[in-house]
Formats: sequence, C-alpha cells, structure tokens
Amino acid sequence: MAKLPDAESKQKLKESQRAWLAFRDAEAAFQADGERGGSMAPLIYSTTASELTQARIEALRKQLSSEQHAKKQ
Repeated sequence: MAKLPDAESKQKLKESQRAWLAFRDAEAAFQADGERGGSMAPLIYSTTASELTQARIEALRKQLSSEQHAKKQ
C-alpha cells in the first residue's frame, strides 16, 4: 500500500478489499455448491478462490501501475 497517495486512498483500498474477500468466499462457495457433500467440493472451492485471487492481484497491479504512470506525466 506504499504506492497509494494518502491515508484516504489506503482506507478505501482496505474497505474494497474486505468487500472483495467476502465476494470471493461467497463465489467460491457458490461454485462448489454444485458438488455439495462430494469429494470435489473442496477442490472446486479452493480452485475458484485461487483463480479469483490471482485475477484480483493482477487487477490491483494494473490499477496501481496506471495510477503511478499518470502521476509521472
């Protein structure tokens, strides 16, 4: 979070991340629900959570990178 310009931006990222984590967990649970009670459910849950997390990381990197680039111009 060192790349964020001020305390307000850092707080907004924290709030966004908390909401995103709730979404990720709910989405993973929803995807795994099709195999409820089966041996594949935990695998589906963890795979979905992992894929969503990787996508979130990439999105945050791009956003922070574009914000840093815009400040330099």
